[in-house]
Amino acid sequence: MAEVYVPFLLVLMSWNADNPDATMSVQTRLFIDQAACESHGQDIAAMSKADRESRTLRFPDAKEQIAKERFSWRCTQSPVFIQKTDTGS
Repeated sequence: MAEVYVPFLLVLMSWNADNPDATMSVQTRLFIDQAACESHGQDIAAMSKADRESRTLRFPDAKEQIAKERFSWRCTQSPVFIQKTDTGS
């Protein structure tokens, strides 16, 4: 069995400010280097912002609701040391 170490985790989070517990969405993606992780996070953030702006123009009645949408992202480095455990199989 081969082990693969992928050191960077991109965490994408979105929610509605009025009800974060019920609307929180979290996605994760793995990247081999920090530059790729951060570049992808910035690209997704730009697309999210453009989408909100586009929907605000197309749906002026929903402008207030769209303004409550939140998006954030982080690249985090995975732990360097991973402890193996006996799975019993």
